[in-house]
Amino acid sequence: MKGKSRMILLFAVTLMILLSDISVETKTKPKLEAGKKATTVGQKYQLKLNGVPGRADHPVLNSGDVTLYHLSESYKDYITYDSSNLREYRFRVSGTKKEVRDWKISGEDAGYFKITDYGLLRLNYGPAYVAPCVTATVTAVLEDGRKLTAAVRAYSEVNIYIDKLFADFEGQYITPSMTTKEKAEKAAWYISTTSDYELYNYNWLDIFLKGKGDCYASRYALQYLCNYMGIKAVACRNLDDHGKRWFMQMAYFMSSLPALMSQSQDRMEFMKSAVGLWKIWQKRINLTWIISAGKRGHGLWML
Repeated sequence: MKGKSRMILLFAVTLMILLSDISVETKTKPKLEAGKKATTVGQKYQLKLNGVPGRADHPVLNSGDVTLYHLSESYKDYITYDSSNLREYRFRVSGTKKEVRDWKISGEDAGYFKITDYGLLRLNYGPAYVAPCVTATVTAVLEDGRKLTAAVRAYSEVNIYIDKLFADFEGQYITPSMTTKEKAEKAAWYISTTSDYELYNYNWLDIFLKGKGDCYASRYALQYLCNYMGIKAVACRNLDDHGKRWFMQMAYFMSSLPALMSQSQDRMEFMKSAVGLWKIWQKRINLTWIISAGKRGHGLWML
């Protein structure tokens, strides 16, 4: 009987301890009350605040800087190029439910680019050789008036190929010991031996890419090849003796230009046409003539 009483007492004490622990745990767990609902730590409850959206609105463009490469349809079969270069790019806006109201292109070179009403950026035409990179800004205007911008630029695959061709020429035919005159002569020789005369084809790119062009084209082909090598040169204008033999291929200034070139009026007359040669002779400017007989003239002022 005595042992049974001890068992009952031990059970009662154990029960009191368990009830005490449950009470303490309930008191120590904080509650968050919202309206008529309550939750304890570890439970989830979605809280909505009046006037605050469920998710943060943070619109962004999928790119802030895009580079496109123009590939000419008329020249793509005459050059090598990187097929992985971008020809177009699709802009998208994320991070908001607002729609894009308008896409705009701005900047001095904006005319090179076009963009659709769904954000597809393309090129109207490629940059010229004398200005190989063009830039602009694309702006996405959201329906609530907010604006997102991205910088865009463009290069020409033809220009890249021409520079590679010029570099190959320089590496193969030009040596450090050559004078400026010898470099220019070698460039004129190269053009004469790698291209044929084609009447009224004045596109200088055709000289290098299609192997043909008229005297006007060859003069500018020579100018740009010389310019690439660091030679200051300008093609002669208004010398349209198509198909005739020219003995004056280019004029090379051995000394620094005297007062004639410091006067703007004389400079313009000098650069304008072959009449400048007569004016130079009158001023007694020291010239060295590079003589070359051929069916095409590569008239060039070497400055």
